[in-house]
Amino acid sequence: MRAFEARKLRPNIPFSSLDADVSKSYVELGVGIAILPHITFDPVRDVGLRAIDLRHLFPQETMRVGINKHIFYRHYAFTFLEMLAPDLTRRRVERNLQSNSV
Repeated sequence: MRAFEARKLRPNIPFSSLDADVSKSYVELGVGIAILPHITFDPVRDVGLRAIDLRHLFPQETMRVGINKHIFYRHYAFTFLEMLAPDLTRRRVERNLQSNSV
C-alpha cells in the first residue's frame, strides 16, 4: 500500500488473501489481477496466467523466519532456510541455535 500511496494512487482492492494460490485462482476466474511475490509464479503450473515483473515499482521486502531452539527440525526445514538465504546452512543455524544468537 505504501508504494501506491507514494504515487497518490488508490487501488480498488475487492479482496485480499494471504495465500498466493487463492489469489491466482481468482485471477484465473477473471476477477482481476493479483500482485504477488515473483517466487509464487510457476510457469509450468500457472499456464493460464501471465506474470509481469513489477519489482521496479515496489520496494524490496524483508522476510523473517522464526526458529524455536527447543524443536527438532528435519533436514527439509534446513534445506528451505538455505533456499531463502544461502548463507543459512544447517551447520550455521544449528551453531547459532546453540549459542542463542539466531
